[in-house]
Amino acid sequence: MAKEKLSTEFITNSVLHKLVLVSGTTDAGNLDDKGTMALSYETLGTYWDTKFKNDIISLDKEMKDLNIFDAHGWTGDNRIKNREVAGAYLINRLCGAEGQKAYYGETHREKPIFFHLIGHSHGGNVINEMTKQIAKLGDKWPKQWKIKSITYLSTPFFNDIHQVNETGFHKDIEVLNVYNKYDLTQRMLADFSLEPLAGALQILKPEKTKEEIEKDKNKTKEEIEKEAESELSKKLAKIKEFDFEKLKKHFSNATIEDTDDRLFRIKLKAVLPHEDGVIVSKQIQELFQNGQNLLTEVFNLIDKFGKEITFNVGKKIINDIGEEKLSYKRVIISEEIVKLFSENIELINIELQKTIKNLKRRDEKNKEAKKSYLISLLIKDIQISEPVRLLLAFLDINESSLMSTNSESGFWNLFYKILD
Repeated sequence: MAKEKLSTEFITNSVLHKLVLVSGTTDAGNLDDKGTMALSYETLGTYWDTKFKNDIISLDKEMKDLNIFDAHGWTGDNRIKNREVAGAYLINRLCGAEGQKAYYGETHREKPIFFHLIGHSHGGNVINEMTKQIAKLGDKWPKQWKIKSITYLSTPFFNDIHQVNETGFHKDIEVLNVYNKYDLTQRMLADFSLEPLAGALQILKPEKTKEEIEKDKNKTKEEIEKEAESELSKKLAKIKEFDFEKLKKHFSNATIEDTDDRLFRIKLKAVLPHEDGVIVSKQIQELFQNGQNLLTEVFNLIDKFGKEITFNVGKKIINDIGEEKLSYKRVIISEEIVKLFSENIELINIELQKTIKNLKRRDEKNKEAKKSYLISLLIKDIQISEPVRLLLAFLDINESSLMSTNSESGFWNLFYKILD
């Protein structure tokens, strides 16, 4: 900046400069349907890019009148209330208003301080809420404390909410808006929240009976948390628990045997002893069964969201609008999408079932004479290529269009329809 453009306050070097970094949304899905409390943490250490963080620290060391305020934070939930609470909290934290302990105490209250605010993503809207809190505090906010610059990094702005208040601005404030027109998060998804989904999940949960509530009183915290774990997580955990080492151990017992009983004929093949073959067969059957269970649970969850849900509506709203005009029943996923998901999952499950049937037949065939298991036949029984092909086709995504190439039934196309 040219010297002639510097204000007198800069030239006299009597102003303290505070750089405040405000992080953006960290819980974009916002599945937690509780709490709007702003929290404290070291922003530099937990949120910002390493190079950016190091550059800021270097700047702090170079400029003696500049220091970074990083003793704050917020929940990062993607909802309006959290951003409002966070903005108010940060201002109260700085000057000691509304019962908060002042970060800058009495020795700073009479000094001119310029605040330079940098907000990333929804952190920019938290900054706007900070400006509103300054106006609200009036004389509680020191008169010589001014916001000298605001830098918005990919902040999604709104027409009605999170509007800035200029009360605490310096007369020569500089405002920078840095954005990328290809940033889909800023342009489209910034106000997308799964908060209603959390509420819907609560509605879909079956109510506990009196007996179940009574039993819960005697359970430990660990037991209650384990029961609360979703069925989907449990099914996924089963697949992750598959013991490949155990499988390898039994395969290591394979021997080479002559499998041709005819005189002067030799056909050497790798075989597993009967006991090892039974264990290997059962283990693979269990893996494929767990795969089926997981896919079925995915469908059950989707099917639940295909059912009509009734949300609670306040009596005042019903009285004002009229129950006959008020629609408070919702279907999160349409019947058409549920059907397409079902068709995909059913096709994959049918192919997984083929392997289970093949191995069961093999077990029955070898059971009576306790025959050894030919490894080549075991491999032939395991029909893996077709279910994998179907799964890849279902999950396929075109990198240029970000859509599934598998017409309407591809996962990403279905996911897009759900969001839409």
